[in-house]
Amino acid sequence: MALEVVKVIGVFKVPPAPSTSPEAFISGDYLPLTFFDAIWLRFPPTQRVFFYEIKDLSLSVFSDAILPKLKHALSLTLQYYPPLAGNLTWHPLTGKPAIHFATDDDGVFLTVAESTDDFYSLSTDDVKAAKDMHSLLSSDFHVTENQVSRS
Repeated sequence: MALEVVKVIGVFKVPPAPSTSPEAFISGDYLPLTFFDAIWLRFPPTQRVFFYEIKDLSLSVFSDAILPKLKHALSLTLQYYPPLAGNLTWHPLTGKPAIHFATDDDGVFLTVAESTDDFYSLSTDDVKAAKDMHSLLSSDFHVTENQVSRS
């Protein structure tokens, strides 16, 4: 059951909200990896797909009312979990792998798409072949300001 048509409405890079609370501040901007983290370095990152059924709602209402609230909620959440929005890199002093966060480049990608396929067949708990869901994963996008375009 491969997806017939998936229309990407937009891909957005959502940065963490600026922290205004001293309790939310994390000192340092590198999170060192542990021995147990190193095992996972050779595997590709996990990509999640969430399905929401929205009936009788126009795209303009979704884009103007719901999407900004989703992006804002994600931004507020990342404020308290900044390493989730960071990048895997080498620590400049130790030379070991670490997650670098608290930079202007931090953020997570949020892809919004729509499909005319059967919602219940897409979102069922049944196991699906990875090739059937591959078109939902955005690995070929390029960042242009706050929105991302597909190449």
